[in-house]
Amino acid sequence: MCPRILIATPVCAYHVGTVADEPPADSVDRDYSQELPRIRTAEPEEALKAYKPAPEFRIELVAAEPLVADPVGMAFDEYGRLIVVEMRGWLQSLK
Repeated sequence: MCPRILIATPVCAYHVGTVADEPPADSVDRDYSQELPRIRTAEPEEALKAYKPAPEFRIELVAAEPLVADPVGMAFDEYGRLIVVEMRGWLQSLK
């Protein structure tokens, strides 16, 4: 008796895009600024009150203006130190 061998071949389906699949032409040029919600800024101490951490955690304020301005990244090193990367003046470069 001969063993049976099953050979599976993948089936590929291709989608051919249509004009209806493309975003509206005005979506890039349209000004959405009036549709975005406005969130008021808060002082750091006030912002801390908005967090509700689990009992086993705590939140500390470790950096705020003027100590840090325009932060764009942060990381903790192997010693638990916080490193913050700033890009001062980056908003002015977008204008």
